[in-house]
Amino acid sequence: MDVMDIAIKYFTIIGSILGIFAFWQNFVKPHFEYNKGKWKKLLEIINYEDFNNLEGNCTHKIVKWYILKKLTLFIEMIKNDSEKLQFRRFIFNFHKFRLKKFLKIYNKFVNLVQEPYWTQKNDSYKADVSNLDFDLFLNRNEFYNEPKNKNKTIEEIDNLISSHLEEVFYITREMKKTFTKIGKGLDKDPYQIFFFWVK
Repeated sequence: MDVMDIAIKYFTIIGSILGIFAFWQNFVKPHFEYNKGKWKKLLEIINYEDFNNLEGNCTHKIVKWYILKKLTLFIEMIKNDSEKLQFRRFIFNFHKFRLKKFLKIYNKFVNLVQEPYWTQKNDSYKADVSNLDFDLFLNRNEFYNEPKNKNKTIEEIDNLISSHLEEVFYITREMKKTFTKIGKGLDKDPYQIFFFWVK
């Protein structure tokens, strides 16, 4: 077999592979376009910037009411298996798994960011994440006034507050990371499935 025959066979194989790839991409393209379109509409309800803002707000010991409203709406959609979250799957239903993971992380967030440790601006008000018309602020006084902390020093209580905030920061970052992964899994083109190892 001379060099010319090898070259012909080589290019024939390459051409066949490219042809199969082109056929496959055209076959699954509507599937990917459908998911990209639905994800784009979902971003009109809650988006990446909202999670950046949530993370930034928590560093200032505040959770803005409009982000709570968006989060609550998104969570209700997950719980009710909303049609807006009915994406088409390709082999594995990764987005479904990640939505359930997001729900679990959110539940941890709710358990932390609620009364009595987080309240409305006026600490005399009672507030939790079911009251979405007001921003929530960290209520440091609650940590100092808690009966179980009465024998602790101010430094020890300050450490408790810091630990609480670190946990809130961690959970908000996990929500952001999971939401981003959901988006990356849905907002992609057919060829990208061959680069699944790229985050």
